[in-house]
Amino acid sequence: LVVNRIATVVTLNLATNVKNNLEEGSERLMVKRCKHNNTDCTMNAANWLKQLNRDGATLIALQEGPHAERFNDALSNEYNVEKSTSERPAVGLAIRKQLHYNIIQLPPTQMKTGALIQIRDVLCAYLPDFQILFISLWLDHKEKFSKMATIAALEPLLVKSLNGRKCKRILIGTDSNDSNGTMVGKTIEMLDMSVRNTITTENADIFETCCEDEDYRFKGDYIFDTEPYTVPEVGPPGKTQLMSDHMAVTAEVS
Repeated sequence: LVVNRIATVVTLNLATNVKNNLEEGSERLMVKRCKHNNTDCTMNAANWLKQLNRDGATLIALQEGPHAERFNDALSNEYNVEKSTSERPAVGLAIRKQLHYNIIQLPPTQMKTGALIQIRDVLCAYLPDFQILFISLWLDHKEKFSKMATIAALEPLLVKSLNGRKCKRILIGTDSNDSNGTMVGKTIEMLDMSVRNTITTENADIFETCCEDEDYRFKGDYIFDTEPYTVPEVGPPGKTQLMSDHMAVTAEVS
């Protein structure tokens, strides 16, 4: 998307208690390791993102913690960091400064109906030069509705908010809290395109990225794409990285 039309997309849950250095919740063991190593794990995450694949990540979907000002400041020279303005803001986007984009505002009152109630927070950006819709999404643990149906329920809101702008590609970075892997290998139809989970039944076992307190045995950190050839990778291994109690998921796209 930027140089040689290759971009690196990342999704990463920054973990609120890691950001706040609190030994609580699922982040307790991670924060303990951060303290033991006398390091600021949230800042480590920022530095890793800037150095990923030498040139740094291009499009970053963040869940939890994007309101950490020190994290945002660390990225500010290379990225525009956008934070959700929802009632309970919990997601963000970091986008390379040379990319033009518009934040797509979804109607907040309609986010509290049907399957949409399972969305903890969502933030969307439209990149007009490439006609790409880039989404950061955080889903609830509860599953009254299927998680794929929850994502699909965003479509009418997106159609309205895009207001006629053409969309040729959709990229979604999500912490889906999909502990049982119900979304692995699944595809949904959205904006007349097939949006597929790049984590498939063939590679699913290496994408158990949550969480340190559960010995990294759960899935849910996913990248969705409408292009069929995107291959995801896992970031630094859970028990050695010092960034979050989630592992990052990355993908090179063209």
